[in-house]
Amino acid sequence: MKKPGDCESLEDVRGAIDALDREIVAPLGARSRYVEAAARFKTSEGNVHAPERQRAMLEERRRWAKEEGLSPEVIEDLYKTSSPTS
Repeated sequence: MKKPGDCESLEDVRGAIDALDREIVAPLGARSRYVEAAARFKTSEGNVHAPERQRAMLEERRRWAKEEGLSPEVIEDLYKTSSPTS
């Protein structure tokens, strides 16, 4: 895959984006399976929702997004939508 500055056409850019999106989706699928596995260990209502854990997790993901120059709000929405009880 070419680096962004080395792309010579829109097709190069689109091909790289498609390849990266494929790489992004696979770990999201793996994460989802871990979230499902976590349910086996959540024995009480407090464990299922774990608001403090979710708050801390989202804060960290927002920080990571900022470090990467991404919108913290978009990343937070992604995690809230993909795994509301993680």
